[in-house]
Amino acid sequence: MNTYRIIKIIDEYKVVINAGTDDLIRYSTKFEVFVEGEEIFDPVTNESLGTLDTIKARLKVHTLFKKMTICISDEYTEKQSSIAQAALSISAFATPISVRKPLNIDATEISGGLVSGEKIKVGDLVRKSTH
Repeated sequence: MNTYRIIKIIDEYKVVINAGTDDLIRYSTKFEVFVEGEEIFDPVTNESLGTLDTIKARLKVHTLFKKMTICISDEYTEKQSSIAQAALSISAFATPISVRKPLNIDATEISGGLVSGEKIKVGDLVRKSTH
């Protein structure tokens, strides 16, 4: 799989990558900005299972050029009005809240590996997304 790089940050909504129509990028192409993580091995076979990569952002094409592409975020967040938030907080007292049940794991086996909240920088790796 080809990897590209962030070559310019236009603003908080747009970045430029070093791939374009010459690289067969189309308006339907999706990307992910990522940090390559540690290589993970199967504990029984010792086979490499790949790397545990952190996805910083998911992008979609905004404007295409021959050798570069302007991309915008392909992630959305919901914002509610203050009236809707107030109504939600009142109804929360009457509605049970679901909490995710933790897995029954051996805490000494926790090794982490995923990093969140990293800022996108010029030079970050980018690849086509499989999503």
